[in-house]
This record gives sequence, C-alpha cells and structure tokens, in this order.
Amino acid sequence: MRTGHDFARGPAGLMLHPMPRVLLLLRHGRAGGQAPAAPLLPEGVAQLETLAARLVREGGRADAVFTSPYLRARDTTAIVAGAIAPGTVPVVLDELVPETPPREAMLALLAAGLPEGMALVVA
Repeated sequence: MRTGHDFARGPAGLMLHPMPRVLLLLRHGRAGGQAPAAPLLPEGVAQLETLAARLVREGGRADAVFTSPYLRARDTTAIVAGAIAPGTVPVVLDELVPETPPREAMLALLAAGLPEGMALVVA
C-alpha cells in the first residue's frame, strides 16, 4: 500500500522511512522600508546576530538555504545561514516575495531541490 511517501530499502531489505522536510521560515530582519532594495537597519542586524547565536547554541543547522531576491532577505540570509549553514550557497527564488501565494512558493522550493532534512527559507 502506498501512503504518498517514497520508501527506500536499507540494510537487510528493511524499509526506511524518508526523512521529513522541516522548514525554518524566517522573516527578514528590521529594514529601512518595504522596497525590494531596502537595507536592514542596524537594530535588525543586531537582532539577527542574536538569533543566529541562539540557533547555534541550540544545535540549529540547515541542509539547504533559500531566500527572496529582496536585499533585506538576502542580508538576513547571509547572517543566519552563515551561522547554521556555513559554506552553503543560498538559492534565490523570485517566488519568495510577499506577493506570491504560499502554494506557488512551496512548488518553487520543491522545483529548486528542497531536500529532506532542514531548510532555511527567508522571505
């Protein structure tokens, strides 16, 4: 019976359940406006640095990183992903802007290779 999940066979033919996908959804830090080129404000940077340090202390990690093309989201991604996914190159998706319906954003994440495990998604 299929349940909608793909199962793999492990050692000795045992069925292995797929690893779940976990999305760490993060809104950009405090910014100097809502325009696509609006930068983070200094207090936004400080808040994100505090968050990143906390995530590291709590064992946070990400297997993949996705971000909106907006400047404030890319800068947020650099701060947080630098702490929990060092060396990971963020995938920039136009569908992660606020106007995109959630279903379209999720389909874009899947099409871009959303892996099993934990992914940081910044919008």
